[in-house]
Amino acid sequence: MNAFQQYLRSFSLGKDFWRSFFLDLIYFSIVITLFLRLGNYFQQKIYVLTGGRTTEEIQQLLSTSPDQLVPLLTQLKSLLIFFIGTILLSVLFTFLFYSFTQGRLWSYLLHKPFSLNHFWHWNLLHLVLIAPVLSYSVIAFMIKITWSFMVKSLITASPTLYFQQSLLLNWLQQALNNGMSFMLMVFFLLILFLTYYHFIQKDKAWAAIGEALHSLRVYWSSLWRLQLLATVTGLILTAMIIPIRKFLIASPSWSLALDIIIFLLFLAWLRVYLVGTIEQPEL
Repeated sequence: MNAFQQYLRSFSLGKDFWRSFFLDLIYFSIVITLFLRLGNYFQQKIYVLTGGRTTEEIQQLLSTSPDQLVPLLTQLKSLLIFFIGTILLSVLFTFLFYSFTQGRLWSYLLHKPFSLNHFWHWNLLHLVLIAPVLSYSVIAFMIKITWSFMVKSLITASPTLYFQQSLLLNWLQQALNNGMSFMLMVFFLLILFLTYYHFIQKDKAWAAIGEALHSLRVYWSSLWRLQLLATVTGLILTAMIIPIRKFLIASPSWSLALDIIIFLLFLAWLRVYLVGTIEQPEL
C-alpha cells in the first residue's frame, strides 16, 4: 500500500478513531470544567470577602483606616494558601489523569494490557518527557522566529510591490507563518506519538524516546509524507471552519468548544494514521 492509499484509508473512521476521540474528549471536558469551576469559586470567595470593593477602594481604605483591613487581610491570606494548595492538587490530578487516559488509549490501539503498574510507568514517562519537550519548544521557537524573519524579508523585498499589494502580502505572510507553526506542531505530535507507540512495546521511558528518534530515521521516507499530508489536512480543516467561527463570533465559549472538538478529532485521526503507517509490511 502506497502513502496516498494509506492516507485515504486513514479516513475510514472505525472504533480505534472514535475511542481515541472520546477518551481525549472526556479528559479535556473534565479538566476544563474543573479549572473553570475553581476559577468561579475563588472569584466568588474574593468578592464575598472584600464586600465587592474594587482594588482602588481597598488601597484607599488601607491608607485611611488600616486597622479595618486586618481581619480581611487575614482571611485573604488563608484563602491564598487554600488557593495554592487547590491549584497544586488540580495540576497533580490533571497530570495523573492525562497519564491514565493516554495509557488506556494507546494500550487499546496496540492491543496491549493496561494495569496499575503500567499507569505508574506512564507517569514516569511523562516526567522524563518534560526536558525533551522543553528542548523542542526552544528549537521550534527559534525556527519560527527565523522563518518569520525570512518571510517578512521576502515579502517586503520590493517596497513598491508591498505598498501596492499590502493587504494580499500581509495575508500571505500570516498564512506562511501559521503554516510553519502548524507543521512544527504536527512534527512534535509525531515524535510524541512515536514515543507512546514504542513505550507500549518496551515499557521503558528513555528506550521509548530513543526508539522514537530512531524510527524517524528508519521510516522517514514514509513519515515525511505523513507529516506533509497531515499538515495539509489540518490547514484545510482549519480553513473549512472559518465561516463557522465567524458565525460564532458573538459566543466565544462556543467558538472555543468548536476549536477543541476539531483539534481532538485531528489528534484521534493522526494517531490512527500514524499507527497504520508504521505497521505496514513494506516498512
